[in-house]
Amino acid sequence: WAQMIGYTKEKLEPFTFDTWKKMIHPEDLQKCLNKIQEHFSDKSSRYECQFRMNHKKGHYIWIQDKGKVFGKTQEGKPLLMYGTHQDITQTKEASEQLERFFSLNLDLLCIADTDGNFIKVNKVWEKILGYTVEELEKRKFLEFVHPDDVESTLKAISKLSDQIIVTGFTNRYRAKDGSYRYFEWYSQPYNKLIYAVARDVTERINNQETLQESEEKFRLMFQYSPVGIFNFDKNGVLLDVNDNFVNIIGSSRKALIGLNMMNLPDKKLVRAVEEALNGRQGYYNDEYHPVTSNKSVYVKGVFTSIKDNEGNFVVGIGIFEDISEQKKNEKALIKAKEEAQAANRAKSDFLASMSHEIRTPINGVIGFSDLLKSTPLNDTQREYNDIVRQSANSLLGIINDILDFSKIEAGKFELQYEKTNLYATIDSALNLLNYKTLEKDIELLQSGSRNMPEFVYTDPLRLRQILLNLLSNAVKFTDKGEVELVVKKLNENPQKKLVRIYFAVKDTGIGIKEDQIQRILEPFNQGDNINTNKFEGTGLGLAITKTLLEKMGSQLTIESTFGKGSTFSFELRLKYYDSKPKEVLIVDEKRGTEEKDTESDTIGKKILIVEDNKINMQYLETVLRAENKNLTVLNAYDGETALDLFKKERPDAIFMDIQLPKMNGYEVTKRIRLMDKEIPIIAITARASSPSLPSKPF
Repeated sequence: WAQMIGYTKEKLEPFTFDTWKKMIHPEDLQKCLNKIQEHFSDKSSRYECQFRMNHKKGHYIWIQDKGKVFGKTQEGKPLLMYGTHQDITQTKEASEQLERFFSLNLDLLCIADTDGNFIKVNKVWEKILGYTVEELEKRKFLEFVHPDDVESTLKAISKLSDQIIVTGFTNRYRAKDGSYRYFEWYSQPYNKLIYAVARDVTERINNQETLQESEEKFRLMFQYSPVGIFNFDKNGVLLDVNDNFVNIIGSSRKALIGLNMMNLPDKKLVRAVEEALNGRQGYYNDEYHPVTSNKSVYVKGVFTSIKDNEGNFVVGIGIFEDISEQKKNEKALIKAKEEAQAANRAKSDFLASMSHEIRTPINGVIGFSDLLKSTPLNDTQREYNDIVRQSANSLLGIINDILDFSKIEAGKFELQYEKTNLYATIDSALNLLNYKTLEKDIELLQSGSRNMPEFVYTDPLRLRQILLNLLSNAVKFTDKGEVELVVKKLNENPQKKLVRIYFAVKDTGIGIKEDQIQRILEPFNQGDNINTNKFEGTGLGLAITKTLLEKMGSQLTIESTFGKGSTFSFELRLKYYDSKPKEVLIVDEKRGTEEKDTESDTIGKKILIVEDNKINMQYLETVLRAENKNLTVLNAYDGETALDLFKKERPDAIFMDIQLPKMNGYEVTKRIRLMDKEIPIIAITARASSPSLPSKPF
């Protein structure tokens, strides 16, 4: 089983149902799962499915999968299942060749069984007899045979049932207009199936003068077939070739006829010819280098043979199809994929750079607005400063949404799971909306169960982002009434430490029209276009929320009544941790209070700020000096200067930017750590994505 897809058994262990599913072609997986479920629910006596599996070398092979449940639990659920895999790739390819041959051939082609039923016929039947393909298939072919020819037809079927090829057999078939046509048959059995080609020889039977025309027609089919066709004798010597074969090989008819294929240096082609000479079908799919020319061409070939009634070899037939263009397209697709991946990497680099370049000045605006607020201002100045700060925060939120969405599009967005205080995360999201709800004079409520675990394993930043997106949306579209966050535990598995939690944000806002519910989940869409200008925002919040929830294994559900309000809800299945007793603050009875740091504690302390942006540098220095004027602040605008200052001044703490000229923050930190393992180094960055490092230098 393992070798079938290019692996050893040991490489696949431990083998699970998920491993099997991952190897199935995405377009075939659901079909397999449906058929398995039908068998599990006793709708079918056994499971059987054909699908493609990913081979280790990168291509797909066709598999015939069969299985059956042999044991069930007391509740009737499947317990044990046996099954088999069979590689049917060649069969599938042969089927495709057969289908192509059926559609292109000018003769009557059919597949029947030895019980006398048509299974498949080509369109030529419609032209000659007047019946549609549907009227012929699944019907007894003896229904159409002339009564005087039934006995001889039954004898021919008997031979075919004994696996004997029947050639040159002639009988009459009734046309839809009541007339009869003579068919000359060439039939080959395969188990209980009969593969046959018939030629309408009515005119030849009635008038021998039509024989030459009929042979010429057959010759034209051979000569002008869109694929290369050739035949060969029992020794593998080419007897005849059509023009397309000559063109594919890039040679001449004179050079090809009489060539013994068994002496060719291409061993794969020799093996395919040998298969045909031994009564089997041979296949060839490779780059072929003809000995009669300097041309190199990718071809797909099928080799077979025709035998007489005694089973003796009559003639071998080969079909070659030029697939060079297909191979060229495959290489072009690979190149396009590599270019797309390179473009994605460039896009990610651009995002990281833009994140730093855009967020840095915005952070400066916000930071200095905060500092300005702490200085003496009159009412007008305070109002203007608040407007500046709110505008900067709004712009920062828009940029964050756009950068998040761009990272999602680029496939660079990953969740960062860690132990998380669930209550603190929820409270943090609510607290950020308090000011806005007070400003709009609406209530912000929280309800639900308080018996939830305190600590869970999730991405706290993204969970808060989801809650904040939904809450801020609700507040934005609610002018009166309330916005409520509902959080409650649905169920819990103490053995596995798993809990399922329900989150819902309800509002009494404007609501959503039914035909707009799906549209608001699309990027840059706020639903009804009328609302777009009324309510600020990028229209990305819900699209990002939807993607985040999908990455967490959940989905966003929306219920809304236009004009009355909406409810946005989702569920998360989370691992939780047993809560530890909260730490109790021990108060010194002699002092009565905890001892506080005094300004004297920082006398002589040195802080090194490493930052290439002068605004950020000034802001950090201002904040530090505002807290304590006794600090000595050292400035470095690049990595090399920072390293020199550290060696010379030995500061007590360092604020380290990541993106620096000459030497980045990672490298500077690594070198400092070689000299000092204890000094606190605080990373400051405006990058769009978390860095991927082999170690944690900070």
